[in-house]
Amino acid sequence: MSVTPDRTFAEVLKQTVKRILDYWTQITVTFGLLATGLGFVTLYLYTRTIGRIDLFMPSIDVKSALLVWVVLVLLLMLSYLFILGGTTWMFGCSVLLFSNLKDNQPRVLFYLTVLTVVGFSAFIWATFFPPIPLGAWETFIALLLIVFVVCWLMYAVTPFKRIVRKSTLVQARLDRARLKRLEASKQAKKKRLSTHKATRPPKAWMKKWHALVHECGKKTASARRCVKEKWQRLLSWVQARKEFGLVTVLSLSIFLTVIFAAFPILLTIRSHMERETPDTVPYVAGLSWMTLIFTLLPVIVFYCFKGDIYRRTFNGLVAMVFAFCAFTLLSPGSLSQITYIAAGGLSVRQQTVERYALPDDIKLQDLDATMWKTRQRDSQKIEIEAFQLYSFGDVLLLCPKDMLSLELKELKSYSKFCVSTLNSKVARKPRLPIFARKPQEEWSCRVPSWQIHAGRWLAWEALIPSVHRSASGEKRG
Repeated sequence: MSVTPDRTFAEVLKQTVKRILDYWTQITVTFGLLATGLGFVTLYLYTRTIGRIDLFMPSIDVKSALLVWVVLVLLLMLSYLFILGGTTWMFGCSVLLFSNLKDNQPRVLFYLTVLTVVGFSAFIWATFFPPIPLGAWETFIALLLIVFVVCWLMYAVTPFKRIVRKSTLVQARLDRARLKRLEASKQAKKKRLSTHKATRPPKAWMKKWHALVHECGKKTASARRCVKEKWQRLLSWVQARKEFGLVTVLSLSIFLTVIFAAFPILLTIRSHMERETPDTVPYVAGLSWMTLIFTLLPVIVFYCFKGDIYRRTFNGLVAMVFAFCAFTLLSPGSLSQITYIAAGGLSVRQQTVERYALPDDIKLQDLDATMWKTRQRDSQKIEIEAFQLYSFGDVLLLCPKDMLSLELKELKSYSKFCVSTLNSKVARKPRLPIFARKPQEEWSCRVPSWQIHAGRWLAWEALIPSVHRSASGEKRG
């Protein structure tokens, strides 16, 4: 695709290392500022997601914890980028089927982009706006049929047919050239071997045999011409089948690209943090469609820009990063999901209930006993049962255990009931052991055994509450 000769990998590596060493100071300062900014932004997004922005400013003083936080957030961003790149990779494999047409890559890319966008639109329609409820396999078959029909219609109606025919002809020419090279190498090998052997003069009977074959060849010229014509027709038939085979393989590749679009769609659905309204479904559907379009951008940039393979690869990587940034801008909840997962990975957020002894400035009347399971200790400190929603540096946010079942988008509405304190002023208590209840056979003297078995199998407690209390070991008043 370029007139200039391609650079070798050694040249590119040497040039890249030289540039890095020349601008090492600027690069380190830039990356340090970007990492610090990313840490501040992601930490602010997490506090904003849980509805406690007031905890952000006291948390940013801990630089060591912020560094670990940035590393984990970057790893999670890389995993999101990898998930979004599945569609990009499959679309690149589809374009790679026409790699023998170097000069027609933009046209090939245009037709395949149209095919893929139609497949994406069909997937979005089947996911968000199905006219009738479809199962997983029914949706799978419907998408397969839609992609095959659209691909064959484009082959039959549009100039895409000429591109397919040219690709098969070029590939057949390349195959013949490769076979000729193989045959020439074999002949050269045989010639080298024959030079080491002594040549013998041809015998008389061999001369007569060659003359007879030559005379027969003259008499059968018409028959050979007929066979040659039939062979040409056979070759043309095979060539047509090659076109059909190429279109079939292309349809399967486009179909796999559409199937891989399920992962970006799931990410977009999970990143929706707003309350569900009648307009939510069209909004998320349009957002998913735009995300899928952006996943095709790296392949388009790679094949449309000129230059050697290394230059185009760099442009494609830059386009992939740009596509991910566009995804995070279109769907701000994606970064909230990333920070929420990172908080769980670093134990900034925990999923277990523990006992905490609160500082003296929090009194017993400040907390609801039912919600917090409060206890008054001899030291006049209050002990509660809660889980840690946020802990960064010395900042600690404790929430009631009933909030463990809430989804991420619901935390903002209930985090105002949580207690904000400091890790240095809170004592963590070991969990109390939970002993098993006494066996029901020890209480069977109070009620007949048939009622106990009825309470086990027939939900007897709904009819006779006293039987249930006796079977569970409770004493009557």
